Amino acid sequence: LNRFGGQVDGCNVLRHSLRVYGALPSVSSNAARVWALLHDAHEVITGDLVRPYKSVRLTVAQGEIDAVLRARFCPSITGDDIEMVRVADVAVGDAELRRWENQTLVTPQQIESIEEWCRLFRKLRAS
Repeated sequence: LNRFGGQVDGCNVLRHSLRVYGALPSVSSNAARVWALLHDAHEVITGDLVRPYKSVRLTVAQGEIDAVLRARFCPSITGDDIEMVRVADVAVGDAELRRWENQTLVTPQQIESIEEWCRLFRKLRAS
């Protein structure tokens, strides 16, 4: 699922989620790490829109989907964990938006893979 309407090569939801995971503090709980990998999974259903263009209805729908995902995959997550992921998400998203505005393409060294996402998710779910 491409971000920014597919206008930036190599910028997609999977890579964004891996970047959010990587931006979390080292003291983050497993629940926070799982949530970092899943925090934008709702976009598979709702699509991706840059924050300023999301409607209230879309935001509510995404929140409902997120609640189901958290209950299923990270039931021990705390409000502090969710906030930690939100802060990392905003920072990473802002950096991606600046990259998009500057039309800087992702280099091969920055490209993360679906295999890495799956490896991290399996590892966290097992612990």
